[in-house]
Amino acid sequence: MEYSYEREFEIRSVEEYLEAIHKINDPRLGKFYYRGHSKKEYKLLPYIGRPIKNDKPELFLSHEKEIVSEALLKYTNVFSNYTSNIELLTQLQHYGVPTRLMDVTANPLVALFFACSSNKGENGEVIVFKMNATYHYDYTWIDALASIGFKKHNYPLDVDEFLEETGVELQTSVNMHTSNYDRIKMIAQNPVLIKSKSFYERQKAQSGYYILFFNSIKNGEHPINSGFGRQNGYYFEEKINEIDKENSAIVSNVINIPSSCKEEICSQLKVLNIDVSTLFPEDIDRGCKMLVDDICNRRLKEIITV
Repeated sequence: MEYSYEREFEIRSVEEYLEAIHKINDPRLGKFYYRGHSKKEYKLLPYIGRPIKNDKPELFLSHEKEIVSEALLKYTNVFSNYTSNIELLTQLQHYGVPTRLMDVTANPLVALFFACSSNKGENGEVIVFKMNATYHYDYTWIDALASIGFKKHNYPLDVDEFLEETGVELQTSVNMHTSNYDRIKMIAQNPVLIKSKSFYERQKAQSGYYILFFNSIKNGEHPINSGFGRQNGYYFEEKINEIDKENSAIVSNVINIPSSCKEEICSQLKVLNIDVSTLFPEDIDRGCKMLVDDICNRRLKEIITV
């Protein structure tokens, strides 16, 4: 198999798309993950990091604690079956609550469906990620970082103080030169790939994974959160950085889809059993609407033919 190291492709059919995927997927480089955008202008940013209104600077992030608390209080019966912060985030994400998770999939055809199934007048894209899954020995620390929005903080937020508050015990190496805090600060520099327990059929059907985003982290002088004065060290800002499609090391490729090809690609995907009914098995309303639309479209074609 001859692999291509071009960063961008343009495709006009499922066949061309699969050819591009085969050229990209060099098994020597590990696994790839995918995200479909129905508009190329969309940013690689989780819901919680976006503005509440497009014309206003205030972010959902500023209200993360209130959003999570209200959801847990109002729907206690729904958000109760979780054993970690990450599991809670995946449940909130499923019901449309703004979180610091961004959906990706291990199935390239699923990403292609999302790139083509809406905004039919806009060019779409599939982003291909090259990311390693979270190591099991880092999971506890990543789970602690995932909880940063569960309490009301004053930013800038000192990383060491946050970790102490979260209950992460400082552990130094034998030579005292490094610690687990150093490892956590390194992890927090970039988003991480998460595979969580599957609570919902939709997640299984879509081969769903998540990219977990952390607050922007910097090193320098900042106020002491627990008192007066200033200190040096790593701190979190009240913002989440988007993944740069053009320059990020974790973005392997961008596959562009012209708007004029979306309708036909969706028809081709339906033949492969990739549609609303298979990707949203719990959403009977959407499945039935698709069923009715299909029947009506077939009938119209029959009338035109006659």
